[in-house]
Amino acid sequence: MKLGTHRIVNFALAITLYPALQLGWGRVAMMAVAAILADTLIDGVGHRRHKHSPIPSRAWWTHHPITAAVTGGMGGAGIGLVVSWTLAQLGIQTAATLPIFPAVAGVVAGEAHLLLDLPTGSGIYLTRTRRLGVGHSSWDNAPANVGLSLLALLLIIVTYFPPFLPFLRRLLQPFGLGGS
Repeated sequence: MKLGTHRIVNFALAITLYPALQLGWGRVAMMAVAAILADTLIDGVGHRRHKHSPIPSRAWWTHHPITAAVTGGMGGAGIGLVVSWTLAQLGIQTAATLPIFPAVAGVVAGEAHLLLDLPTGSGIYLTRTRRLGVGHSSWDNAPANVGLSLLALLLIIVTYFPPFLPFLRRLLQPFGLGGS
């Protein structure tokens, strides 16, 4: 999927953790930034350029379930450490556990990145040489990118506006998806 879709989905996942974890908005904002930056790190480091083709290809070192989690977690922890150090320099006391939250957001971002790459033709790596692709669609498939972005925004709406749920159920009932 396109990088914009990755960013929207990771932002939605990080922001919906607020009600679940009962964190302050400052930590949630830091988690959202960490998720987006960890995802960008995975894409930036995880693509190889070839001499004969202008199109980069995915590299196994960031597009494998374990390495994506490690890369995302390290990127998120790095953001948390920088923010903690900056706040300490400004004289603002923070909890010693502050870097844990963006590290968790980075791990979630890494795995969400792979989930979004899975339906593309290149898929994700299971080993250094073996890949798994499910849908074999193009990474720039407009309906897929728009659909996933809308689902991410719907996740935010349903999380923060629960009265929207009955309307959504009525809307989906003709398709057999609204429940009883």
